[in-house]
Amino acid sequence: TVRELTFVLDTTTTTPQVALQTDTGSSNTDRLTSEPTLTGTATDPNGVVKLEAALDSGAGPANFADITNRLDNGQFLLTPTNLAGLAGGPLNDGSFRFSVRQTDAAGNVSTVSELTFVLDTTTTTPQVALQNDTGISNTDRLTSDPTLTGTAADPNGVVKLEGALDDGTGPANFADITNRLSNGQFLLTRSDLESLLGGPV
Repeated sequence: TVRELTFVLDTTTTTPQVALQTDTGSSNTDRLTSEPTLTGTATDPNGVVKLEAALDSGAGPANFADITNRLDNGQFLLTPTNLAGLAGGPLNDGSFRFSVRQTDAAGNVSTVSELTFVLDTTTTTPQVALQNDTGISNTDRLTSDPTLTGTAADPNGVVKLEGALDDGTGPANFADITNRLSNGQFLLTRSDLESLLGGPV
């Protein structure tokens, strides 16, 4: 009699893919974000039975943890809370490396897919002062010269600077003054201020 054995040979699996859900940087591909939620895919013709991931600074080997419960129909989403769990603590601003790998039903383990990104959830407050306080005291903010100078800096760069000038009643009506910013410093002349005010200063 003939004995038959049918089997499926499966020696490889695909590499999972991952990306920032929202890249909030000046470019949507610069991997600079204030919102670190990650999305990705993990698929295989014979099924994915395990998905593992790690989050760290990029120094040393990745410490993988099972995130198979985040996989649904070949897709996964990791919230900031999920990522904090992988990191072992709160996500502070800085550079991160996310590593992910999958295991298929035949036991094949994929190569590791890595995503590096910078988390930046805060910025500094710009500073501004009179260039020449001509009053009796140089701190009384009484002046005959309204020129203003200031600084606007951030470790990851300032992409927009806005200013408003009014009499202090009602909400400020901001306008873009980014073109006055150079190397973290800005200067606003009387003419600039009149443009912001919409009239003479």
